[in-house]
Amino acid sequence: MDVKKDPGKGSKVLIALTVIMTIVFVVSLLTLLVSLRVRTYDEPYRVNSFTYYLRDGKYAELIDAWHENVIMGADSAEYAPYYAMAQYCEYATYYKIYAEKGDEEKCKEILSDMKELIPGLKETGILVDEVNNTFGVPKI
Repeated sequence: MDVKKDPGKGSKVLIALTVIMTIVFVVSLLTLLVSLRVRTYDEPYRVNSFTYYLRDGKYAELIDAWHENVIMGADSAEYAPYYAMAQYCEYATYYKIYAEKGDEEKCKEILSDMKELIPGLKETGILVDEVNNTFGVPKI
């Protein structure tokens, strides 16, 4: 007697493995997306984000948040000192670049621009010395 295996049994196992692997893949992908915390650009950064970036010395993130908010039109008065500080930080990075290149004239220009921002810093102005020290900007 010739005994043949049921071809349907092997395909059922293969289908079950495919379904399990697909579920594992989808769950892994969702976990990755959640861990990356993909930011949607439909609302501006809040003031507490700016406070956090300043508190932790995350000046690049501060500058990015400022630019994104400006693009979205978020320009209420509560943001003003944070935007001024973000602009101050951006100028400080420019100062560092030009100082490293040895371009003293451009450094003087940037220092003048930074000095104009100081009155608008308000409560964020207490961080000016910290920013200056981080980027090697002389006392203004």
